[in-house]
Order: sequence, then structure tokens, then C-alpha cells
Amino acid sequence: MRLLIIEKSATLRHLLIRTLRSANLTETTIADGFRHGELLLKQPPDDQKFDAVIMGVPAGVTPEFESLLEHLSEPETWKLPVLLLSHEENAHLTEWNRIRPASEYLLWASFAEIPGAMSKLAPAEGEHPTAFHARILFVDDSKSVRESYRKILEDAGFTVVTAVTVQEGFKAAQEGVFDLAIIDYFLPDGTGDVLCARLRENPQSASITTAIITGAYREGIIKKCLEAGAIECMFKNEAKELFLTRVRTLIRTIEARESVEAERRRLDGILCSVGDGVYGVDNEGRVTFINPAGSDLLGYEGQDLIGELAFETLHYAREDGSPKADTECPLRQAYFSGDPMHAFETVFWHKERRPVPVECTVFPLSIQNRREGSVIVFRDIAERKSIEQLRWDATHDPLTGLANRQRFVERLADDIRVSKESDAYHALLYLDLDRFSFVNETAGNATGDQLLAQVGAALSAQLTGADMLARLSADKFVILIHDVELENVFTLADDFRAAVSQCSYEAGGKKRQLAASLGVALVSRDAESTDQIIEEARVACMIAKKKGRDRTHVYVPEHDYRIVRDLNAGWTRRLRDALKNDRFIFCCQPIIPTADLISDQLPETGHLWPQVVPEAPMFEVLLRMVGEDGRLLPASQFVPMAERVKVMPEIDLWVVSGMMRKLTAMGRAPAIFTINISNLTLQDAQVLPLIRSLLDGPHVDPRCIVFEITETSEITNIEAARKFIDELKAIGCRFALDDFGTGFSSFAHLKHLPVDFIKIDGVFVQNMAQSAIDRTMVTSIHEIAHSLGLETIAEFVGNAETARLLKEAGVDYLQGSYVGAIRRLDELDFGGMTAKIPNQPRLRVVKPGDDLSADGGPG
Repeated sequence: MRLLIIEKSATLRHLLIRTLRSANLTETTIADGFRHGELLLKQPPDDQKFDAVIMGVPAGVTPEFESLLEHLSEPETWKLPVLLLSHEENAHLTEWNRIRPASEYLLWASFAEIPGAMSKLAPAEGEHPTAFHARILFVDDSKSVRESYRKILEDAGFTVVTAVTVQEGFKAAQEGVFDLAIIDYFLPDGTGDVLCARLRENPQSASITTAIITGAYREGIIKKCLEAGAIECMFKNEAKELFLTRVRTLIRTIEARESVEAERRRLDGILCSVGDGVYGVDNEGRVTFINPAGSDLLGYEGQDLIGELAFETLHYAREDGSPKADTECPLRQAYFSGDPMHAFETVFWHKERRPVPVECTVFPLSIQNRREGSVIVFRDIAERKSIEQLRWDATHDPLTGLANRQRFVERLADDIRVSKESDAYHALLYLDLDRFSFVNETAGNATGDQLLAQVGAALSAQLTGADMLARLSADKFVILIHDVELENVFTLADDFRAAVSQCSYEAGGKKRQLAASLGVALVSRDAESTDQIIEEARVACMIAKKKGRDRTHVYVPEHDYRIVRDLNAGWTRRLRDALKNDRFIFCCQPIIPTADLISDQLPETGHLWPQVVPEAPMFEVLLRMVGEDGRLLPASQFVPMAERVKVMPEIDLWVVSGMMRKLTAMGRAPAIFTINISNLTLQDAQVLPLIRSLLDGPHVDPRCIVFEITETSEITNIEAARKFIDELKAIGCRFALDDFGTGFSSFAHLKHLPVDFIKIDGVFVQNMAQSAIDRTMVTSIHEIAHSLGLETIAEFVGNAETARLLKEAGVDYLQGSYVGAIRRLDELDFGGMTAKIPNQPRLRVVKPGDDLSADGGPG
């Protein structure tokens, strides 16, 4: 290609020629000035015409320059490619360039784009200009408008695909390749700015240029569209010619941008190579050469590094300065093995003994099929690391390394937007560590911080797929789980609580386990905002704490009909299926009297039972449900939903019936068994005769049965509950008030319900050894119970120290992991055990309003 260069500045001519040579454009003729250039165009040397002209624009327009422009506008030179180079924008030249077909106008600051511009203006022999066939996505809900604009655009040579809605347009953009999207503002399922934003935010469609077309001129609409990423706003009442002019202008912009981007990538590769450090090593890892850029980056001069071992000189230590064994250095291993490495990040050490973060690529060097060492290309990434660190710091919690609240809220907002187009459910888990302030008080803040990091790691190990974990604040974590089945929410949540329970710390020379309360909020397509979802999960967590801590509560938004319907229907089906197929299992845990214990002889480890087998054995029957995946679900996972869908009375009947069959099969009562019964059952008049009939059999002594009234829900019909208790007590059954102290109206129930035992809630028992308040609460509850003639059972007894304190407080019975593990009923050996049954039922008839303190309690 013969080029005519017209530029007065020798420096700029030199830059221009060097740039052209890098693109193999070497056949050039230099004109002394504009007049000489015009003369050369009219009378070219050797009568060989020029293929293109590159011309520098003078600071001030001169007559010679104007004359040359006029000559280039004449018919015989009209199609001659011309590239104008200027130091600043010039309106006159911009217009000249727009009118003239074969010309380009660049600023000197963009001189790197010269080869690309010349290739486009004047392709080399055998090459053809690349035609830019623009593909346009046109979105409008009016069929007539779509067809009209499709014809206009296709007649102008564009390829057009149409869509009707936001969703259809977004889907088309994901499935096809488009340069420009023209979007109507008012669409059936949203507005055009929403589609603009979605296209911009999605990596697959982010490169599509977007424009809005509307029939109404409103500043608010225009502002919204521009903020959403549209770069043009068109109007349907414009003339067809103006519309096409706007489209062609956009396409030219897109074409120029893509051309510039391609050239930028090519030049970036060259510039990065020139600026990178490069050194070579032999098979022993000794430096054989290093380029000037490499020496400069590491602070060395000339050949200082030649012959030195690269490992011992450049990368002998970690970033913190601690020495690194040669066997721990992947880079050194690559020297010896001849293996390639790509984008490996490590630390090189500057001559001044300061670390330089670098990214290395290792190329094995072979000469005539013999390995002669390796070539290492490296670059300083300190600035990039600094930027990455700043970005990371802005979105992460420094203590745990988890996402922070800001990042989590952004992600949740994205998921809420996506969920509006799906029937899938997501779950937000709000996890609050129980009694964490106690950890800081007893073990110190440093231990507390270590524990938070430990919890973060344990929770992270439970994540799958696109799930997200964040530390919301202090001892509160949030987990976002995608695509959950409502029936499995409890199981998923309890898996995270179980992970927390594996975390432990030491305080006072003793190992202690963590526990957490967890609230769940469901995210559906009807979710309104991030604040709403997080607040619902927080409220659910607070309810879990009020119920006694270390448990899960799911927030069911009654206003969200779809969640309520699907949740209720799913659990109803699941529970009835479990009843139908006997997918419930009896487990039990021993309860032993403190009278059988000697405080100074209690073992510090292990379980009391079966080492201590009391004369009056007692066991609590604990129900487990076999999930559809075969896992055993604790009562905390299915009882709340069973009560919600009113299936709990059926389950209670199944339990009583099953226990009666087991006791009948044994032919005797080996122990006293306590059976939990729901408050719904307690108030159901139709269930009472059925339970009584089950207890009336000749092979079962009702006196070996103690029914535990659970405090999971409020008793609204005290009279019905009292009648239930009185009738069963009349045949010998006894009753215990469970979760006393934290449940619903515990003291009111104690006043009106004729129970025989009080089970002190574990929330007061677990930390008795550390909390004077808890010890006082336990002692007070026990004294109140004894004053009413009732016996007490302490739950959640976890160690010998707690057992001693409970015995000192006078508590009658102990239950918990220290007493004995929960085991399946079928696995227990009841040989030699015999229940110590009271001589007669303990009857207590109390009328509403009676003062129980008058005679010290029931007779």
C-alpha cells in the first residue's frame, strides 16, 4: 500500500512512521507541506497513484490546507482514503469527514488506532473490508408498530428480531447476538427502563447498546431510561428519515467502539509484553537472562542477577517474610520439572528486601527437543491487589471473611427481582448465637472473635451451589438458600444449627459447646423488599429464642397466600403419609431421681445411665419422623407444622396407641414413661375418649404413664384441658408441665391445671454453673413446685457440676445428655427393670379461683 504522509512536525512524522511500520505499512512518501502534498497528488512519482493519504491538521487553518481539502473533495479524489490527525476536535473537519465517504478523523492522542483505521479505509491487496451487519432487537407490544419498524429497518439493510414483552425481549437477548436494542417504554409486563437495566446487568447482554422509543415526551421517562443505561431516546412521531439517521448514528458508534476495542486488545498485548519483566533459568534454576523491565521492577542493575539461583534471590520467602522451603515453592518445582504455569500469583523480593506481589507465567524452553530451562514472564500486580483489597474490604467482614451486610442486601435484592419471574422459593436464615455475651465475659473477647471465625467456617461448609452466607452484625449471621422445597426448610435450617453446635470453646478449664437460635423467612415472587424479608427472619429468630433458644422457627407470612397454601398442603401430605406408613420412631431418654445420687461420687465424663440404674426407672418418649430421604427428623422440625395444619391430635393418638402396643407386648411396665401431648390434643374433646379407650386395656397400667403438656402453643380452652387431665388422672395417669418458665403462661397453667410434675426448662439449667441468676431461678421454681406438692424434673443437664447444683437445690429428677443419651426405644434393654408405680392415682380437684396456698398444695 502506497501512503502519502503530510505532516510538518518531524517528531509527529517519526511517531507516525514508527506506528505504521509496526503494522507492516512501510511504503510511504513524505510531503514537505500541504502545497507539496497537493502537487504529489496531482502528479504522483512514477505515475503510480497513492492508495491513501495521512494528513496532520494544522493548529490554524491555512489557505494551503483549505486548498488541499478542496482538491480531496473533487470527483477524481472523492474516493481516495484520507485519514486526518488533529490535536483537538474541529467542527469544520468533523462535518467534512461526515460528508466525505472515504475518510476518518482521529486525534493524535489515539495514534495507536492508526493501523486499524488504515486497514478499514484501505484494505491490503487480497483483503476485503469487513462489512458490519448490525443486528437489532426491536421490542414493542403493538403488532402494527413492530411490523412497521421492522420493514423500515430491514429496508435499510439491518437484521431485525422483534419481541413483545420485557421477559420475551430479555430471553431473546440471551439466546441471540444483537448490537442494538430499541425498546418501547410501555410494555405489558413492565417498562422499557427495566429491560434496559436487566440487559446491562446480565453479562450475556451487557454489550448490547440500548435505546428507548416512546410516543410520549416526558422528562421523567427520559431520565429513567438514561439512568437505566439507554444512550438514546427516540419518539414514534418522528419522521422515518430522522429515525433511520438516529439508528445509523448509533450503529456507527457501535462499529467504531468495536473496532477500537479490537485494536485496543491487540495493542494492550504488545504493550503489556514490553512492560513485563522476563527472565530465564537453566535446569538448575539459575538466572540466565533478565530484561531491563524485569531488573527495574526488582531493583537490580544490568547483569546483577545472572548466575544467581532464582529461588534463593527472588522468591525465597512468603509475603510476611517467613522463609519458604524449596519443596513448598511451586515456581521452583516448575524450574526442575519443566511444567508450564499460567497466571500464578506469588511474591518476589526486591533488592531492598521488600515484597513485590507478582503474577508469573512459566514457559518451558526447549531447543532441538532438549529442555534448556524455562522462561518466566512476570508483572507487578501491587496496584491491582490494592484495588482488589479495597473492593473486598467494602463488601466483606474482616473477622470472618464472609460477605458483609451491604453485599448480602445487594444479593438479596437481586434474588427478589429474579424471584418475581419464577415460582421457586428461597429461604433466608437468620442465625443468632445463644448467650454469646457469656462467651466474651468468661473467655474474653479474643476467644469470642476466634469463635465467630470458627462459626463462619462451619456454616460455610454447609453451603451448596449459589447459596450465600454473610455476617450481619456481632454474633448474627444470615444465609440465603436458593430453590428450597417448603417441606424441607426445617431440615435445612437445623443442619446449620447442628454445624454451630460442633463449635466449642474453653472457659474456666472446661470445654463448652455453642448453640444458636434460627429464624427462617421465605422469599417468593410476592416478596416486597430486602428490609421486609430480613425483618421477618429476625422476628422468627426472636420467637425461637423466646421458646427456649437452640431451636428453629419459620415465619409464615399469612398475607402471602401462595406460601401459606403450599406450606400447609405440603406438610399435611407429608405428615399424613408418615402416619399412614408408620414412619414415626420411638426414642427415649432416661430420667433419674437425685435421691439415688451421691454428689462427690458423680463421674466427670460419660453418662450416668446405665451406670446408675435407679429403683424407679423413668424415660421420656421422644418421637422422631423418618423423612422422605431416610433422615430422622426431631420433633422441633415437624411438631410446629403439625400443630399449624391441625394434624397433631392424630399424631398424639398414634403415639399413645403405639406405646400401648409396645407395653402390651412386654407384658409388664418396666419403667414409668412420659409422653408428650400437644395442647391442641389437650383441648380436643373428641380425642379424649379415644385415648381413654387405649388406656383401658387389661395389659397396661395407666399409672406408668405421665403425659407431658408441651408449651409450644397457648392453651386457649383451660376448661377443656382441665377436663382432659381430670379424666385421665382418675384412671391413674399423671401429668407434667413441660418447659416451665419460658413457655406460654406457665404460672397460669400451674394454677389451673392439676399436674404432678414440673419440668424446669433447660434455658435455666444449662448454665447454672456460671450464672447466679439461673441458679436462683431454678431454686425458686423448685420451691414453688414443692410448696404445691409437685415434683420437679430438670432438663438439659449436661455435666456433673450442674447435676450437683441441682441436687443441692433439691430438684427431684434429672434429664439430659449427662444423664443419658437419646436412644431408640427398641434398642434399650429393660431386663430387670420394674416400674415403681404409685399405690393410687394422685387426684386433685381444683375449681377456678381456688387458693392453692391455703393448705400448702394438693392432698
